[in-house]
Amino acid sequence: MSRKYIIAAILILVIPVIAVIAFAENSFLTAGGDSVQVGEKLSFRIDLEKFATEEFGTYKITIQVNPSEPRLDLDVKENVDINMNKVNGSYSVVSADLKDLKALNFTLKCDPETDQEFEEPIEYTVSAKVMGEFDTLEEEFSFTVEPMEEEEEEEEEYEDEEGDFGGGGGSGGGEPDEDAYRGSDDNYLQQLSISGYEFTQKFHKTRNVYFVDIEDSVTGVDVTAIPCDRGARVDVAGNNNIKMNFSKIVIDVTAANGDVRTYTIYVRH
Repeated sequence: MSRKYIIAAILILVIPVIAVIAFAENSFLTAGGDSVQVGEKLSFRIDLEKFATEEFGTYKITIQVNPSEPRLDLDVKENVDINMNKVNGSYSVVSADLKDLKALNFTLKCDPETDQEFEEPIEYTVSAKVMGEFDTLEEEFSFTVEPMEEEEEEEEEYEDEEGDFGGGGGSGGGEPDEDAYRGSDDNYLQQLSISGYEFTQKFHKTRNVYFVDIEDSVTGVDVTAIPCDRGARVDVAGNNNIKMNFSKIVIDVTAANGDVRTYTIYVRH
């Protein structure tokens, strides 16, 4: 084989490797894994040092998670304001909120309460786009949400005072039956709303956290919280003491059997 063909073959093999290394060095989006179970968090990071002011000027970062249903909760470690686009389910943050930060660290999590929607693994794609005055960058990564592993329940036999085995509910004396029915365990809400305002995310009884934007002059709001079970008790706190910038409203739903579920509304001026 001539020297010319050998050099050509080497270039064919080396150039893609160099391109991959160069891309990795310039990449601003880093995923913390490619698979996560329901109830666990998957992290990812956006390196803000990649966006020099002289190259981007003022910029906005948008994050899109596809598919949008069943929905995943997105959170950010840093103290910045993340805006939710109600039309297409994307998130955005502007560079003015990112002063003195070197990175944004995000987490995605699917609440175990929505596990019934995950009978099989679902593949998601996270797209991050940086739109500046002078330049635009876009990267993405994919990951899989795995259903929770089912735990096998072992039936325990016990011996009652007369020496019989089983779960019979005799009416005689002795200690109270721990398996006796204590009432419904339904502590979900069928409706949650604030008069005159809309949440940034659509209400669903399994979603426990919501955000709402209000005017600066508002110090109190009317909350409607209707339980699915008429026997459940609903307690609302914080709706009449809204402070500037950031406050929260807490709604506790107590089922007939005493189990409590908490919904939280974060209020932003």
